[in-house]
Amino acid sequence: MSVIRPVLVSNEAAMVGGGEHSLLLLLEGLQAAGGIRPLCAVPGEGEVARRARAMGIEVRTWPLPSLKRRPWRWPGALRTVRGELRGRSFDLVHANGTRAMLLAGRTAAKEGLPVVWHVRVEGGDIVDRCLERFADRVVVPSRTVAERFRSARIIPNPVRVPTEGEREARREAARRTLAQEDRPLLMCAGQLVPRKGQDTVLEAFGRLPARLRGTLLLAGDPDPVQPRFARDLRERVGENALQDRVRFLGWREDLLEILPGCDLLVHAPRTEGFGRVYVEAMANGLPVVTVPVGGLEEIHERTGWGEMAPSRDPGALAESITALLEDTGRLEEMSRTGPEAARRWFSIEAHTEAVIGVYRELMEDPR
Repeated sequence: MSVIRPVLVSNEAAMVGGGEHSLLLLLEGLQAAGGIRPLCAVPGEGEVARRARAMGIEVRTWPLPSLKRRPWRWPGALRTVRGELRGRSFDLVHANGTRAMLLAGRTAAKEGLPVVWHVRVEGGDIVDRCLERFADRVVVPSRTVAERFRSARIIPNPVRVPTEGEREARREAARRTLAQEDRPLLMCAGQLVPRKGQDTVLEAFGRLPARLRGTLLLAGDPDPVQPRFARDLRERVGENALQDRVRFLGWREDLLEILPGCDLLVHAPRTEGFGRVYVEAMANGLPVVTVPVGGLEEIHERTGWGEMAPSRDPGALAESITALLEDTGRLEEMSRTGPEAARRWFSIEAHTEAVIGVYRELMEDPR
């Protein structure tokens, strides 16, 4: 079969979250797979473009203005994307996100090009039904996200699984960096927004027995749209006299370097389409306590790895954290078996192979 030339369209120019990480890992996998020549389209210069170019991938700038905030830019953006699609020999368009689908995917469909729409978050609205008819395939990471659509292909998001030597080196370096922290050292990672549930984790942490209440690290930056939640968290820390026990790390580009130095990841969001930080902890051998929500339940069901609290109730979460921290054998087992579980279910290679399978289907029979 001849080389397939997909253009993968990013919703964002910056590394906003797990969607951009997953997109770049897919580009890496496609670049290494053979028989695929990927191109990346971004809405502007930024970290996504820089990292893609570092892999040797051609990058193009396609404007993706907000239809709500900048509607006057829409006609010009349509002309630009239409000209790119007509002027270059792409085999298909892979739109990563709703804005990318609304402009690039919809335009590609009207130009007769096969379209893959990759959706990574739960929720959705009437726009889904309008856009779904322009997509030849919808790809999602979990059953939770698949509920947005009439038909969707489930392909879990990928993570990089470090070697045993890399994990040990990371662990030693992170332990030195975090040496001043009291043990046990708990991590909660995610943007400081209500849906990520840091308030629940904070309350559960305050209920731990004194002997287990070491240090809680909250990694993530406040949402500029909802800054009040981050302020409320800091106020709650003060009200409960936990200033010496809770640290706000802000956005950490080196999060994967820090994770191995912790003793436990606690993740208790209100909603979760996939659960990337859960799988990244798994890949790095960091034990996890999480809650039965959305994609997190699916990951636990698929792998059998990690500790699932019975609910998001802070008391129940605290009991699960306590039981796991006191079970050193279980902690050691999770640390040992996590990387292999991540490699089996969420490797870059497995994700890439599944996506290439979708591409080949479209080349053989687009609709």
